[in-house]
Amino acid sequence: MKIIELNDTYSYGTLYEIFITRAFKCERGKNGAENGLLKYLLDYDLGADFLETSYSKQISEVKKHLTNAINKYLSQKPTKQESEELNKLKFEVQVAPDSIILAHLIEDGLKITNRYKLQ
Repeated sequence: MKIIELNDTYSYGTLYEIFITRAFKCERGKNGAENGLLKYLLDYDLGADFLETSYSKQISEVKKHLTNAINKYLSQKPTKQESEELNKLKFEVQVAPDSIILAHLIEDGLKITNRYKLQ
């Protein structure tokens, strides 16, 4: 597992945004596809910033958006293997203790859903 540093948080926020937009085939700003939601959590977890809302509220929001995106992928006729991996990913997202773990799970999710890439 790669160590996430402060200069990585924007990139990981962008991966979060891509995961959501890919699921819903939507533009940025819809369905929780805002890179700042994850970026600011990562900044906080790395000790560099403050949050305007409580940590638990913001991480719950990110988890909700990720879970909704996973459910959307599951509704798009995934293969058996994709379905199993997405269901495992959904569980791991729900129990993730912090944004650093979520960032790594998003990377996994992007690999699982690679065939859904926007063209």
